[in-house]
Amino acid sequence: MERQSREGRAAERNEQRLQMINFTLGGDEYAVEIQKVREVINFRELTPLPKAPSFVKGIINLRGEVIPVIDLREKLGLAHEAYSALTNVIIVEIGRKAVGVVVDDVRHVIRLAPGEVAPSPPFIGGLSG
Repeated sequence: MERQSREGRAAERNEQRLQMINFTLGGDEYAVEIQKVREVINFRELTPLPKAPSFVKGIINLRGEVIPVIDLREKLGLAHEAYSALTNVIIVEIGRKAVGVVVDDVRHVIRLAPGEVAPSPPFIGGLSG
């Protein structure tokens, strides 16, 4: 009986954890809720957008859908590094819109307790329109 109770508590704690995709930027680790991630793709050539803010690197056509792509490194004020074979774009859903976010490397899926997750920087809310 005690074993079942312990297993039940462990399962409950695990259910309360958030499933996140872990990625790196400038040597630091970040994460985004997996529920907001549509997919992860390798970096590809972008079509530039005239007069867009410098952190908006352009757009991609992903299976017929035009998706703006931002460089999170630039938006956070981190030093620019050339894109490499490890550079990924995380396609996230913000409201009803898809946005591509350039990151250095996508690591793996992790589970974090809500208290272990720091709030997003204020500008992230501004991406929702």
